[in-house]
Amino acid sequence: MNQPVAAGSRSPILDILRGIALFGVFISNLGVFSGYVFLTFKQKNDLPTAEANRIYDFIHFAFIDGKFYSIFSLLFGIGFAVFLTKSKGILIFYKRLIILIGIGLAHAFLLWEGDILLLYALLGLLLPLFAKLSNKSILVIAVCLILSPILLDATRELSHGKFAPEMYFYKRGGEVDKKMGIASNTDFIVLVQKADYSQIKDLLVSGFYYRWGGLFESNRFPKVLALFLIGMMIGRNRWYEHLNEKKSFLIRFRKQMFLLGFPTTLLFGYINVFVKDVPQVLEAATYALSVIPMAFVYVCSIVLLYMRNANTFTFFGFVGKMTLTNYILQSSSAYLFFYGTGLALFGKTGSVFFPLIAISFYALQAFLSRLWLRYFEFGPLEWIWRQLTYGKWIRLTKVH
Repeated sequence: MNQPVAAGSRSPILDILRGIALFGVFISNLGVFSGYVFLTFKQKNDLPTAEANRIYDFIHFAFIDGKFYSIFSLLFGIGFAVFLTKSKGILIFYKRLIILIGIGLAHAFLLWEGDILLLYALLGLLLPLFAKLSNKSILVIAVCLILSPILLDATRELSHGKFAPEMYFYKRGGEVDKKMGIASNTDFIVLVQKADYSQIKDLLVSGFYYRWGGLFESNRFPKVLALFLIGMMIGRNRWYEHLNEKKSFLIRFRKQMFLLGFPTTLLFGYINVFVKDVPQVLEAATYALSVIPMAFVYVCSIVLLYMRNANTFTFFGFVGKMTLTNYILQSSSAYLFFYGTGLALFGKTGSVFFPLIAISFYALQAFLSRLWLRYFEFGPLEWIWRQLTYGKWIRLTKVH
């Protein structure tokens, strides 16, 4: 009989990494939450913080963009492997993911179209197919998947648009927008600034199509699956335990990834901010050779710092223990700061303010998470997800 994994069996370093990854994902998502990514070049130049924004945009693309969602994906893979190992049941694993599909759909159509949970759940269904492969085979497949966007984007360019699966979703999104009277990004921005929740809900439908078009165009599927596989390999071998024995490897691996990723991440940042009409193949190549290597640099650095002083990262661990709840809560920041339901700053906020907004909101999340976990074993959404997975009552409050 499958039993729920005990709350006390969690790995502190994994929770800390989840918490840090969630902060990076949040600061990245602020570009969409705030409407900044929808502004034209001229509209960005007209912002009073335009020069500062460009400097921050370079820092963002070079050191933030993609890196933290890569860590987040890696941790999902580890989590899947740990769950599969401890639950000892493939059916309960699939049930857990089917429930996550439902959560992802609810998130996308009720709160924010940029949801990642649906993609994670769908790709997670594939993981058991790779469970019996050797570590070497998984690594080979993962590397091929990481590099595959270069081939996919080359095919897009050589086919002159004939190979473009994303266009189906973009066309459907455009049809929905047309029915709402949206003909341009400017129309969209003005509407969001004034929209109440019922109007936002209508926008989420077209947003869902655009989101999935973007996932296809950015080749997110092979990238995420690659990280899931690497995470699954780490999880099943329990390489996140006995960290002191792995110190020399972590230092060596960090150096290798830094030498590969640092020069290319600077190039990636430069072409995304200062170069117009970048060939898709070049962007795909710089992404593959910078984003994931730098994500591993961050992971190794965090783990090595944690080994020196674990208490330094306790702050992030509280958020990491409630990843699902806090991820969903971050979507609510758009309603508070940017949409017509709140301060209506959509399309008016320069990117240079994103770190301040992210730190302020995240600090509040950390405080509330710590307070909640003083009395309860799990975050509220984690508890609901767990109960639905096992089909039984699970105690929420802590026994003092």
